[in-house]
Amino acid sequence: MKFAAISDIHGNIVALRAVLAEIERERADKLLVLGDLFSSDHVQDILAELRGRDAVIIRGNGEDYQLNHSLSDWASHDQFEELAAIRRHITPQDMQWIAALPAQLTLTYPDFSLYLTHIEASANATITLCGHIHKLFWREEHGRYLCNTGSVGNNFDPHFTADVTFITCEDGNIAFDQRRVPYDFEAWRRIAGNTLMRQAVLRGTELGRNIFLEFLAEADHGLGWPIPNDIWRNTAAQWQERGLL
Repeated sequence: MKFAAISDIHGNIVALRAVLAEIERERADKLLVLGDLFSSDHVQDILAELRGRDAVIIRGNGEDYQLNHSLSDWASHDQFEELAAIRRHITPQDMQWIAALPAQLTLTYPDFSLYLTHIEASANATITLCGHIHKLFWREEHGRYLCNTGSVGNNFDPHFTADVTFITCEDGNIAFDQRRVPYDFEAWRRIAGNTLMRQAVLRGTELGRNIFLEFLAEADHGLGWPIPNDIWRNTAAQWQERGLL
């Protein structure tokens, strides 16, 4: 049986469509999606692509943010602009669909099992699949496997690729094939949205590093969250002057 596992789409519809085309070419038997589906735009495009497939989907921390908070929780802090923008594109029916997604899931087959989780956790399964950290890897220890499927939407590869992991389980053998699929980054840039987070992520991809986390670390000033709006805005202005945003 051949699985295709992806995670951390973060609204990048252009990268998702490139990855789905690769999965179709490989004729994978089952698509596994490990959460963090959305960004400030293209919520409905992402849902249309995923709902139309026989996919196994779990929630990520991004979906949990939407389930556990309301727009009013984010209204007074610029830091939460991206989360608020996502919410404005989610319908009540979409929210019901998201709420029905499991946070973790185990798929059991006669000769192997797969544990699906967004954030890495130990499990008594043959293969544990996770995402969240946007780093593509797999390793084996004592006959069990841990695999991070990387990120479809934002793997910080300056060559502009999207991550997908193929896992083939056959006759007691398990094989991993992790790929980076090229996509049209300029097409994505044109439609990605203009929140600070979106712009930082785009710039970070060009530079090959997670600029947004660097921005958060600099803006924090040891004051904790939420970051005051004046500090947030001043940090953004300084980064724009330095050409980082």
